[in-house]
Amino acid sequence: MDDPDLVYETLFVHRAVHVYKIPSRPDAGGHLSGQWRIADRMMTGRLRAVACGERVELRLEEGDTGELFAMCPYTFGSREVAVEPVADSSRYFVIRVEDPVTGRHAFLGLGFDERGDAFDFSAALADHERRARRERGAAAASAAAAAGGGGGAAAAAAVGARGDADAAAAAALYKHEDLSLKEGQTIRVGLKLGGASARGGGGASSSGGGGGGGGGFMSRAAAMPLGPLAPPPAGGAAQASRMLPPPPPPGGGSGNPFWDAGEGGTGEGAAGSGQQR
Repeated sequence: MDDPDLVYETLFVHRAVHVYKIPSRPDAGGHLSGQWRIADRMMTGRLRAVACGERVELRLEEGDTGELFAMCPYTFGSREVAVEPVADSSRYFVIRVEDPVTGRHAFLGLGFDERGDAFDFSAALADHERRARRERGAAAASAAAAAGGGGGAAAAAAVGARGDADAAAAAALYKHEDLSLKEGQTIRVGLKLGGASARGGGGASSSGGGGGGGGGFMSRAAAMPLGPLAPPPAGGAAQASRMLPPPPPPGGGSGNPFWDAGEGGTGEGAAGSGQQR
């Protein structure tokens, strides 16, 4: 990536990362940062992630001089092989460094002091890969649309997040067809009202699994027989008889013999109630 004619893009920069010499992978479970010793720390320097098209380079540089210490290059689709998270921490990764002259490679440990910085590093690489995938899908859809004469804009939007495998199928799916009504053409829409046919005694069956009419819930509800109303509770009449009559009006006689005669039926209740008022 030293060609001056190429366009470089910096994806991520961090000033202080730790690089470790790590043991070989213990088993299929992945690398464990707990097995890395402080004595095996090789350097603490700057990490730069630089992209040129679909190619990405992770450059480990000396913090004071900026001299290149090691480089981890990878292309589209091989990020999981070049940058692998460890199994026991979110702050450490294993990267595959490569000598640009001899082509030999080795695996080194990469560590961040803060989880937020490690998350930003992973997110920057994932965002670049998603963008490259969208560009590939859009280019493939445009090529397929140009070859087949289909609708290019809709096909490109549909396959933006996909790869090359389904680009041709998506372009065929969104092939432009004129479905508008021509002059003189009409559309007839037949609506089957299941409830009305069931009440009117039509040919549609009112049962749940009936034939052509269907009708759903309304037809089944209309066909349900209505039984007699349930009687009131047994103690309802006794409770109603124990209810007191309404109080007398403020202006003298109430017209209610109970209030006018009093409890003894002699009229003393009316006088007493008048004194209380």
